[in-house]
Amino acid sequence: MTALKLQNDPAVQKAIDEATAKACEVLDAQFPGWDAGGITSNFQGLLAEVITHMLKGHSVLDGVRGHATMLPRLIVDETFFGCPLIRGDMFLIHKPEKPVYGEPDRVLVLEPGASSFKPIANAGDAFTSFDAAAAAAMKCLEAEQLTLEQAKALQLSVVPVVFDPQSTSDCGFKIVSPPHAA
Repeated sequence: MTALKLQNDPAVQKAIDEATAKACEVLDAQFPGWDAGGITSNFQGLLAEVITHMLKGHSVLDGVRGHATMLPRLIVDETFFGCPLIRGDMFLIHKPEKPVYGEPDRVLVLEPGASSFKPIANAGDAFTSFDAAAAAAMKCLEAEQLTLEQAKALQLSVVPVVFDPQSTSDCGFKIVSPPHAA
């Protein structure tokens, strides 16, 4: 089981910084004299960015090479919950639920300030940005002390929503379908 680590976790950032510093130290010894800091000035920042992408399961070279390299996702950021470019004015955290035979399908969501998921028809508030909803989803995963595998199995996603015109109360949203990226 892999421990759940967030991209903005200080321990993750420290590990990336130490790895890039050591790599630049070795390279600087091989290629000395380029500037006062040797090879480390710009190289270290770019290397940290590449390593961060790799820890999120992406390769920055895929577009250049024309094929994708499959890497395991080892850290969680907002992209774990969907595409941050999805258009919308309101967002909720969606938790898929397996349908129970003979019962109507329920769409469960987490709204701002809530600690548990509820049917979307009972939701009375929504996040105003994808980033705010993703940050709340990350806090939810941390609070549950889940492993990375357990977090993946939950399949949480941030979805754009609108007020449900069929609702007769102050509550009720519906998911905008299909979500489109900007």
